[in-house]
Amino acid sequence: MKKTIFLLLALLLLTGCQANTEPMTLKLGVMPAVDAAPIYYAMENGLFADEKLTVDISLFTNGMERQSALQSGAIDGTITDLIAVMTNVANGQSMKATSITDGSFPILASPTFDPTQGNAKVAMMEVSITNYLADTLLTDYTLEKVYINEIPARIEMLKSGQVDLAVLPEPIASQGEAAGLIRMDVGSTESPDCIAFTQTALDSKDKEIKAFYVAYNKAVEALAGAPDKAAALLATNLKLPEAIATSVVLPAYQKATAPTKEQVSELSAWVKENLPPMNDVTYEQIVEQKYTK
Repeated sequence: MKKTIFLLLALLLLTGCQANTEPMTLKLGVMPAVDAAPIYYAMENGLFADEKLTVDISLFTNGMERQSALQSGAIDGTITDLIAVMTNVANGQSMKATSITDGSFPILASPTFDPTQGNAKVAMMEVSITNYLADTLLTDYTLEKVYINEIPARIEMLKSGQVDLAVLPEPIASQGEAAGLIRMDVGSTESPDCIAFTQTALDSKDKEIKAFYVAYNKAVEALAGAPDKAAALLATNLKLPEAIATSVVLPAYQKATAPTKEQVSELSAWVKENLPPMNDVTYEQIVEQKYTK
């Protein structure tokens, strides 16, 4: 009897050890934007590995492709924006924003654009913070909005004069400026993006997401006051020319904090007024705060 109990205990201990050594993985989508720098830093400097976490990063240049990857489960989460999360949840996709990131979306003009005219044809993504920023920053113009999901396509349409203006993420905006496009002086273009995970990932990968944020916050600490490090990471991973990497304006990266109710309320009001009608969503439906407490 004692021998049987001993064998059972040994088996339980062995099973527990095997469970504890199962690899933790997250699949994350990013866009070509400055707020990806802490994630790349954590990956390349072993901060995820220190937490026994493997993060697979997929780079998207098209918001709809990123959306499809979320819906199909090809990625667990992504850098996105609160407007996209809000509309996704309203349309039945279960996901939540878990923290704010530090994004910047300058507005570039075609060399042929006359800023004294009252009208402007502006390129952006429809269900996106870029649409909101166009309304917020370009109040001096009557806007004709052109919805273009592919970021490089916005650059090409500006170059060819098919549109007057485009809202673009940094550092892609600096790349366009170096190619002859004109940066508009419209005030601060910094805007909070967010990291969001599908509900499936939140339910099944809680430990992984907690480990992700431990490493993420360490990366933010390491990048504090070191814009050269962030610029080098973006240059390598986004394949930027060296001249762009040294001139791009970077944000002051902040440790993970949850979106505020005020941010969500302001964007929700804009969505109701400017996007197709959708079901109301509450703050609790689109924000998960536990990873930033």
